[in-house]
Amino acid sequence: MKSIYVAEQDSIALPIPSSIAIDLAPELAVLSLLDATCVIATRALACAHPEIGTVEHQPDASGCAPAFPSAAACTASCIISHLDALRFGITSYWHAMSRELPGVAVAPDQQNTL
Repeated sequence: MKSIYVAEQDSIALPIPSSIAIDLAPELAVLSLLDATCVIATRALACAHPEIGTVEHQPDASGCAPAFPSAAACTASCIISHLDALRFGITSYWHAMSRELPGVAVAPDQQNTL
């Protein structure tokens, strides 16, 4: 499995569609890059604002989130939530295309990695 190195001690495996899948559905190439960008942006924001990952800043049972120490941390948390939702949409599209293109490596669990 190939990986892209984000830092010396950390790497991520990013799924890429097969060349056959790209021939049949070229948008999969761009969606793969968008997914990779979401992963990298999420990690960058999490590193810049480690406080957003702590338990005390997670929403409580009523859905309200406690105040963040800064507006930037609050905004970073919102961006990460949107990036997670976007990645869910991309994965859903990959799985939908897997059903439309049986036998072609489209979905992340079926793909090569870069």
